[in-house]
Amino acid sequence: MKFGILIHTDSSTQGDINYVLEQKYLQTVERLWYLNTHFPKVDAVIIPSILNYEQNREGLKNSPAFNFLHEYASNGGFVFGVGNGYRLLCDFDLLPGNFDKKATEQSIDDHIFVKVDNNNTTISALYKNNAQLSFPQAAEKGKFSVPEKAISVLQNNNQIIFRYCDENGNINESSNPTGSTNNIAGICNEKRNVFGVAFHPERAVDEASGNTDGKPIFDSIIHIIGRSISRTLH
Repeated sequence: MKFGILIHTDSSTQGDINYVLEQKYLQTVERLWYLNTHFPKVDAVIIPSILNYEQNREGLKNSPAFNFLHEYASNGGFVFGVGNGYRLLCDFDLLPGNFDKKATEQSIDDHIFVKVDNNNTTISALYKNNAQLSFPQAAEKGKFSVPEKAISVLQNNNQIIFRYCDENGNINESSNPTGSTNNIAGICNEKRNVFGVAFHPERAVDEASGNTDGKPIFDSIIHIIGRSISRTLH
């Protein structure tokens, strides 16, 4: 497979994502510089976190990469945003909802716990439903919000993939580190080709780190999209 990683001057986690894809999974990676006007053909696009997101938001929205992402996603291309990359997808209307200031003062570098709410998607297919996972979180603005009517739509369409929980698996207000609506920590669009998560699976893949809870996400992406590409080629 060929992955594209969207690169900005303030991208903060592209090195981790690049390491996972190239070194751990031996995949091809293309750097998609946000100011480029032409982008190579890729099988999937991953958007890493971006530092100083508020300052960079308008520049990103007016960049050639913005038009590329919209066209790529509208044509069915797989897009996956992590951390503030998730927020970018919401701000650019590729995912529903928006992000507000965090509701708590919890350290942004804390590990968080999430439960799998839907294991029937490209990024969750290799998890068991209700599996409890732990991930590093480093999202500067983490409170995901949607109107009450939109929650029903997300639930009815099974677009909620991950929800915050505590270390015992309880999903409630006290286990919601960011104050996100309905404890939501990850969603997809209706077409199931655009995904966003508030945590960092790329930092939970290597056995040396003591946490491999993120590995099934990348295993699933490569297995499902790679298999689809293989069928198309044959």
